[in-house]
Amino acid sequence: MSQARRKVLFWSLFTVQLGGVVAILWTGLPVYSRLLGGQEGGATANDFLVASGAIVVMQLAYWIAFSLQRDLRFRKNVVVGHVLLWLSELSYFFPHALAALILFDRFKELKELSFAPARFALLALILFAVYCFKFQLETLGETLLKSDTDSHRSDRGDESL
Repeated sequence: MSQARRKVLFWSLFTVQLGGVVAILWTGLPVYSRLLGGQEGGATANDFLVASGAIVVMQLAYWIAFSLQRDLRFRKNVVVGHVLLWLSELSYFFPHALAALILFDRFKELKELSFAPARFALLALILFAVYCFKFQLETLGETLLKSDTDSHRSDRGDESL
């Protein structure tokens, strides 16, 4: 497959992962706000289906994109690199902060719910999928910050100017 086609495939898979994160946040934020507001009712069956589907799609896209990214070459773009690094921190922070808030603030209520182990497992899988996306953003951002000469110099082990 040509370099151009692999880049198109990589960016398509990257977009799929972004869509998965958006789907998780789109369905998860109302659940989180209900819990934080003290209202009854947690996630619905539809919320669990959306989250589960997003996890599967994100993981498939991530592992394929991960293998493609190793061999792709990107032009240096400091601004986009910094934006991707910033987005990687945001994508990691919000789901993990909300998960920690739920686990610590509502732990007693969560223990009393039926199928609590399945809910904890789903939460762990969501956090792992988001972590993988964060890693993809981070490595891509760092790659875009390097120049072509920097990457060739580090490949040879010559770090001096």
